[in-house]
Amino acid sequence: MIVGGGLFLHIAEAMTRYFGKVYYYNPRWNAEEFLDSKTMYMGDGLPGVTACRDFWKTVPGVSLFIFPDIYNGDLQLELVRRGYNVWGSRYAEDMELDRWHFKQTTLKDAGMPVQPMKRIIGMTKLREYLEENDGKTKYIKVSATRGDIESRKHTHYAISRSWLDELCYKQGPLVDDMEFIIEDPIEAELEVGYDGFVVDGLFPTTAVYGVEMKDAGYFGSVMPYADLPEPLLYTNAKLANVLKQYKYRGFYSNEIRVGKDGKFYYLDPTCRAGSPPSQVMMELFSNWGEMMYAGAQGALIAPKPVAKYGILAFIYSERCDKEWCAYKYPDKWAQWYKFSYSYVIDGVRYTGPQFSGMSAMGSIVAVDDDPMRCIEK
Repeated sequence: MIVGGGLFLHIAEAMTRYFGKVYYYNPRWNAEEFLDSKTMYMGDGLPGVTACRDFWKTVPGVSLFIFPDIYNGDLQLELVRRGYNVWGSRYAEDMELDRWHFKQTTLKDAGMPVQPMKRIIGMTKLREYLEENDGKTKYIKVSATRGDIESRKHTHYAISRSWLDELCYKQGPLVDDMEFIIEDPIEAELEVGYDGFVVDGLFPTTAVYGVEMKDAGYFGSVMPYADLPEPLLYTNAKLANVLKQYKYRGFYSNEIRVGKDGKFYYLDPTCRAGSPPSQVMMELFSNWGEMMYAGAQGALIAPKPVAKYGILAFIYSERCDKEWCAYKYPDKWAQWYKFSYSYVIDGVRYTGPQFSGMSAMGSIVAVDDDPMRCIEK
């Protein structure tokens, strides 16, 4: 059973290769006071996937629960308490949901560098701070409420003012209780990231190392874990004990900036599947079912790569955030198309509107042992 919203439905579809029965459960089905049709029927019609709307009645027949996203740490631990196999980050989700504590406590306790940052409560104080620092580059982030804003770059108050006004309108009186994390930029030589999974602080012997072009695509290379860039090996080793204490058993990604001062700065943890590259990673390894099932029990299984390279290109449209969109493609290529917030109705693939500001509801992926053939595919 895959538990989560519609962002990672491609993982549910991939699991049909490994398990005789695959359920998909969206927690919003039992949390919305005014449930709408697009939420109610999300996931319907996906080949081999059964939408499950009665969670606890279905639980006894499930051998593995997969949580590809955050916000459900308590449910994961309750299932673990009852003796079920759970693939997920558990309460390590707090590392992603509380940016201030993660950097000011977790990273500093691990002996890692942290760039100058400030915690501000409320829009009034945020505006005052930005006006006082007009002309200085700052990065404005929020913690737990990922749906409020994406991280924003600030340089001049006159430029930032319009989106600050928009946020005030959107959030109403709540805006004066919002927590904002303001980070100074890092003078960096380059940025790298780890994409994969972790089991009780242990990392698999084979890894994917790639680069992402924001909102456009991703290109990854499969390599031995020991051959990853030094900043990733250093950072993962520093946090291994923290991940072990959480009994973290699931997808994990990070972003590291290599400063001009020679230090490795941890930007943000992704205590869930990444988007990208989870879409292409489902195709790069042939034993995900075994890795997750064993990993949920605390055993680390080595990935079995099917190719050396993987590429992803987003299907991009400003329409898809606010409209129903239909997609046509040859059936023989269906494996290589990955969709979020997806439905199959009368044999046609759709994505439903989310009104979240996301303009990419799907992607196309390819894998190959040759990077140029991968691009051609």
